[in-house]
Amino acid sequence: MIRSLLLDGGKLTDGVDPKDWKSASLRPGAVLWVDVEAPKRKTTKMLKDAFGFDDISLQDTLTFSLLPKFDAFTDYGFIVIHALAYDEASGAITSRELDMFLGRGFIVTVHADPIAAVDKVFKEAQRADAVLARGAALVAHILMDRLIDLAYSMVSSFDDDIEQMEERISTGQLDGIVEWTLRVRRQLLLMKKSIGPQRDVLNELARGDSPLISRDAAIHFRDDYDRLARVYDQVDTNRELVAAAAEGYRSMVSLRVAEVTLRMNAVIERLTLLATVLGVLTVVVGIYGTNFAGVWEYTVPGFLYALLAFMLVLTYFLWWFFRKKGWLQQLEQAERQDFARGALDDPKRPRGAP
Repeated sequence: MIRSLLLDGGKLTDGVDPKDWKSASLRPGAVLWVDVEAPKRKTTKMLKDAFGFDDISLQDTLTFSLLPKFDAFTDYGFIVIHALAYDEASGAITSRELDMFLGRGFIVTVHADPIAAVDKVFKEAQRADAVLARGAALVAHILMDRLIDLAYSMVSSFDDDIEQMEERISTGQLDGIVEWTLRVRRQLLLMKKSIGPQRDVLNELARGDSPLISRDAAIHFRDDYDRLARVYDQVDTNRELVAAAAEGYRSMVSLRVAEVTLRMNAVIERLTLLATVLGVLTVVVGIYGTNFAGVWEYTVPGFLYALLAFMLVLTYFLWWFFRKKGWLQQLEQAERQDFARGALDDPKRPRGAP
């Protein structure tokens, strides 16, 4: 799709014939905007015939450039930037390339896929001549400004997402944290790789070294650079927050493992004490459970009751012995510890809740 808009002498013309692009862009005070979506080789030939663009730059419009850049030519500048978009439903980030040819009286935008910011600005330019009246360079500034607004909103979305995850981790709700961490780290890295080089592009435009960039436009590009630098710093901050959240997750998992280990140790200690008592009683029962003849105790009246009483006394003695050694006190102290009793649980939710 190709659409064009011309502001000449205060008159706004929508849909300029490609044959008139060159002459229209050379008129004093006129500003031409040509927007090309999903370019083909036939389209790049039209642009070359009308504006004399370099073949390498035109070839770049047909392929995705990994890094934003700014190439300065004699009569125009070629700018490559990335338009980032965030899908809140799926949580995915998409990066779409926006190429701009910037001349004294024209701006040509080329993109393979629809970009909402470009479409919105173009419609604003169709409704009022104030957009094009500021010059081609300031149209480029408006486009970049809208894309920076989108990047800023994406960072704000990450801020809210990270805050929610930190709250979940602090309350012990650890399901899905690993997947979230990997996804957000990957998305923030994509943003950093895209925003970093774009700062360099805006820095070149803000210096005003090119005669195509007016002093007024350079000031606006400087503002864009400052805003994008703040977004870049916030991306770095979010990466650190995600790393801290991941570390908090690992700490919570380690604490839960330690809690389970302490609880199992307490159970094993109780079972060990019980097994010790039963083991001594088993020896007594085993001796008098034999079938050897001549065991005189069998003939003593009330021996069974005496044996049971002896076993009870022996059990009490073992309990007293364990208490004197302090083994029972150590076990009770471990049981009284908040950590062993579930210090990781949220007091506001029932025990065992996720």
